[in-house]
Amino acid sequence: MSEMKGVFFEFEGFRLEPGTRSLLLDGTPIRLTPKAFDLLALLVRRAPEVVSRQEILAAIWPDTFVEEGNINYTISHLRKALGDRELIRTVPKAGYRFVGIVKAVPAVIEQQTVTESDTDAVIPRSAGRRRYQRAAVWLAIAVICVFLVTGYRSFNTNRDPEIDTQNIRSIAVLPFLVQPDTRVDAEELSMAAAAIGERIGLARGLSVRPAEAVARSGAFTDPVAAGSAIGVDTVVTGSLASTVNGPVLEIRLTDVKSSAEIWKETVAAPDLSLAGLHGDIASRIVTALFSRLDDADLRRIKNSHTRNAEAYRHYAAGRAIFKRSTSGSFEQILDHYNRAVTLDPAFALAYAGLADLFFRRGSGADGTEADELYRRAESYARKAIDLDPELSHAHTAIGRGHRALRKDFDAAEASFRRAIEFDPNNVQAYGFLGQILILKGDHAGALKIADRVEHIDPNAHPVIFLRYRAFEAANENAKGLAFAERAFSIDPQIHYARISYVKFLYYSGNYERAVEVANEGLTESKGFAFVWHQMLARAKFRLNDRAGAMQHIDAMTKGAESSTKYLYHLAAIDAENGSREKALAALEKCLEENEEWMVWMNSEPAFDSIRVDPRFSSMLGRMNLRTN
Repeated sequence: MSEMKGVFFEFEGFRLEPGTRSLLLDGTPIRLTPKAFDLLALLVRRAPEVVSRQEILAAIWPDTFVEEGNINYTISHLRKALGDRELIRTVPKAGYRFVGIVKAVPAVIEQQTVTESDTDAVIPRSAGRRRYQRAAVWLAIAVICVFLVTGYRSFNTNRDPEIDTQNIRSIAVLPFLVQPDTRVDAEELSMAAAAIGERIGLARGLSVRPAEAVARSGAFTDPVAAGSAIGVDTVVTGSLASTVNGPVLEIRLTDVKSSAEIWKETVAAPDLSLAGLHGDIASRIVTALFSRLDDADLRRIKNSHTRNAEAYRHYAAGRAIFKRSTSGSFEQILDHYNRAVTLDPAFALAYAGLADLFFRRGSGADGTEADELYRRAESYARKAIDLDPELSHAHTAIGRGHRALRKDFDAAEASFRRAIEFDPNNVQAYGFLGQILILKGDHAGALKIADRVEHIDPNAHPVIFLRYRAFEAANENAKGLAFAERAFSIDPQIHYARISYVKFLYYSGNYERAVEVANEGLTESKGFAFVWHQMLARAKFRLNDRAGAMQHIDAMTKGAESSTKYLYHLAAIDAENGSREKALAALEKCLEENEEWMVWMNSEPAFDSIRVDPRFSSMLGRMNLRTN
């Protein structure tokens, strides 16, 4: 015979069992007062609805006169018992709502084996039928509860078995749509889609287009057309709608080649800024694609990083601004990240964000100022690693510290490979790894890295930078020019598309075109003025325009008074023009000031004339660069 034991609820590692009036955290019982347990059960069952104070009084203290202060006390008791995870949110002048991600699970129906003779002897057949009918009724009620409590969480969860997902290797999450009469913050919805995409990217075997790459492809109403334009095998679409049980997000997975729907599911979405929600949705999508998923991958995908929703909002806002790379935004980003770690001092992802921010700041500085910024960035990265040893972005930052501060390229390579192990779609880690390979003379390896990055995001910075540096270091000017011309034609606003095009035009002897494109760069990309002045001076010398060349040298000489970036590029001109002593003196000063561009001196053709000088070799050795 069968006996139904009811329904229990799971959320954030907790398990609430109404039948036994138990609350467990990872199997360990949590002590609650009877009224606190009743109130928690009420809020969980009604999640994500707001439960008014009047409803709470009527349900928890029926026929009893109590002051509303009892509710405050009980809510406070619950929050402490739940570890101050902000799972219970106060809605001013309305009541309270449970904002955690709730999964309602029917209890196991226990099977007891009995013989036919036992049944006849002990239980009348009519009684057996009545008991079976009661169990069936309770099972039906349980299923309905699962449906209602989770806000249709398990509604339409079918994966089409006719579609072969084995060959799906790339995916993009399209911007989520909003149904009429649904109120939502557009920025929050956009950040949720981006975060879900990043979580999917933690699964090995999938190339995931970053949100910025999806945005570059334009707006599409047809997901199949969008997937074709982006160049992926499958797309994720989402639609947010309001229901009587609160907001729900319908997620669909569509195969681009066949236009068929692979899978769909509707989940409760009480708060789109909840990191746990992003991981939950991403894990469902990845599970729909892979019949088997590595446990470590799944753990990283579902990692909520923080249980403080406000901390995550600040982190996400800061990261969104960081990705847009708007000028003058440093303080704004810093404020968001600082607020995030103040709200949650154990928020590793926010510390990794601070590391990225200070590394970017340092790359635009010179000398001791740059070193101080790099050291601060590295300290944030180490804090992030201490909190989360598997955080890919933190390992990337550690690698940058090894490279920038100590020129320890072996340690840097190990950190970048570790970062990729934890996030196989970490474009930044691939980019830095490729640079290390070029510095070590492995140009072919760097080009393979560029190919891998291109599969993730065809327009990502490392695709252009690595090919430019690898072809330049290997003196493959014909291949370099073909690649650079194509990259520049696609988007001339990408800095290194223009830089590589100018350089390979110069190496190929097309000085007139090099001057034309560099002049445009001097106007449109002033942040790289030292590059444009250098290339204009060199090209004009080749065109016998000495007066024009000297104008650019004068500009660089002035810039070199306060920036070693100008001094390094001035040294390239001096070396090419035969001013050996002047070039070596400038490089020595750049080395003393730890100028970041110095790591490329071994692959810069302008230094070919001084490469045999022992002083040049000595500088290479002091930076742990190859001397042969």
